Amino acid sequence: MPSDWAHVRRIDYRRGVAASWINAVHREVLTQNGETIAYDRLLLTTGALPFVPTIEGFGLGGIFVMRTIDDAVQLQQHIRRRRCRTAVVVGGGLLGLETAYSMSQLDVRVFVLDLASWPPSRQLDRPGGALLWQMMSDLGVKILPQMEARRILGTEWVEAVELSNGSTLSADLCLVAAGIRPNAALAESAGLVVRRGVVVDDRMCTSDPHIFAAGDAVEFGERPLGLWPAAMEQAHAAVVNLLGSECRYAGATPPTRLKVAGIDLLSVGDIEPRGQDGRVVRVDSGDGRQYQKLIVSKGRIRGAILIGHEELADSVAAAVEAQLEVSHLLPSLEHGDWSVLAA
Repeated sequence: MPSDWAHVRRIDYRRGVAASWINAVHREVLTQNGETIAYDRLLLTTGALPFVPTIEGFGLGGIFVMRTIDDAVQLQQHIRRRRCRTAVVVGGGLLGLETAYSMSQLDVRVFVLDLASWPPSRQLDRPGGALLWQMMSDLGVKILPQMEARRILGTEWVEAVELSNGSTLSADLCLVAAGIRPNAALAESAGLVVRRGVVVDDRMCTSDPHIFAAGDAVEFGERPLGLWPAAMEQAHAAVVNLLGSECRYAGATPPTRLKVAGIDLLSVGDIEPRGQDGRVVRVDSGDGRQYQKLIVSKGRIRGAILIGHEELADSVAAAVEAQLEVSHLLPSLEHGDWSVLAA
C-alpha cells in the first residue's frame, strides 16, 4: 500500500500496537502499551495460528510450520543451507500438497503423511483423490494415506520421523501443515462465545451485538474455514452490518484450486449427493489423467470436481455458484458436452 493509504481514508492505523484486552461492558479496547480506545462497534479479525498436533520431539531444528511469508523464506533457506534431500510433510491438505510440490522442485524427496484415506479428502472424492495421488507421485511427492507422525527423531536437528505404523522415515526436515487454530484469545477475554473459533451468525455478529468478527478467527457452520475468499466475503458482510445496513453471509465454500504446476484441479460445492433426490453426472473421457463429476439435486448443480479440464473450470465454478438449473441440459452433460454450461 502507498504510505498514505490509511491516512487519506481517515483510518487511524497503529502499526505494531497489540490489543491486550476488551472491556465489552464499557466498550473499550486496552492496548499493550496501556492506551484505552473506546468503540461503538468492534470488528475482530485476529486470524489464526498453525495447528500443531502433539508430536514427541517437536522443537528440534529443521521443523517448520507454514503460515507467513517469513515461514516460507526460512524453509527455503534451510533447504539450501543444509542441502536437504528428504522432507516429511505432516498433513495432506491443500497447503501441505502445494508446499510439498514446491520442495520437490528444489530436488527434495518429499513424503506426505495424510490422516485421511486420500488427499485432500475435504475437496475430492475417492476416485479423484486416487488420481491426484498418482499425479503427485509422478511429480516426486509420495503420499502415505492413513498415516501420522508419532515422533520426530534427532539430537539437535531432524534426522528421522517415526510413523504411527512403527516404521521410520529418514528426513532432513519436517513441515507440519495440519490446519489452523483460530486466534480467539482476545474474544475469550471479552466473554464472547468461543468454541473452535469465535462463534458468529450470518451477519458475522458475535454473542455481543456490538462486536463482529470475520476471517480465520471465526467459526461459522460448526467449523473454521481458513480460506481467503471466504474471509473476504465475511469481512464485507461484517462491515455492512456493523455500519447499520443489512447483509447476510451465505457460508458457501468458495471454489478450491490446487496450485501445482501441471495439475488443473477444481473442487466446488458438494462433492457427494445429499438426500434422495441427489444424483451424480460423471464422464469417462478415456484419459486416465482427467476426471469430471457433477452433483445435481432437484435439477440444479450443487457441486463439481474437475481434474485436467482447465478450459471448463470457470464456467463450471460459475454454474455451481449460481446453482444453475440443468434439467434440460442433462443429456448433453451425461455425454460429456459441458460447454453448454457456459452458454
